[in-house]
Amino acid sequence: MSTSHLAHILETRGIEAAYNAACELVRQQTSETNALWASRFFERRVLDDGTKKLWPTTENTISRAYDLSDQDDGGIPEFLYCDSDGELYPVTIGQQEQMNSDQENPFHYAAADMIANGKVVGHVVYTDH
Repeated sequence: MSTSHLAHILETRGIEAAYNAACELVRQQTSETNALWASRFFERRVLDDGTKKLWPTTENTISRAYDLSDQDDGGIPEFLYCDSDGELYPVTIGQQEQMNSDQENPFHYAAADMIANGKVVGHVVYTDH
């Protein structure tokens, strides 16, 4: 949500709605920042000048990258996991297993483990998008 969107809410719905939207935006940004600080996952990016940098990321971001990879021509970034020994290990994805066969939740149809340093460190949820 941008400041122009907040201005639009102010003009169309009033000060209270704009205040509530701004508070929700701050709560959302705080939650995202806290998730990054708590995460042990990183993405290795290559910048335009060829240098490599590590960017913090979350399990949810990695899951989305794999889930949406069939719609993205850019490929999957290189993800790493910082284990308790302080070393970075590449994240690999295990075999997909079908889930929700009872169609109780039709949007999740498969899952796979995220593996680093020989152990499960997270999960990828594949959705029917």
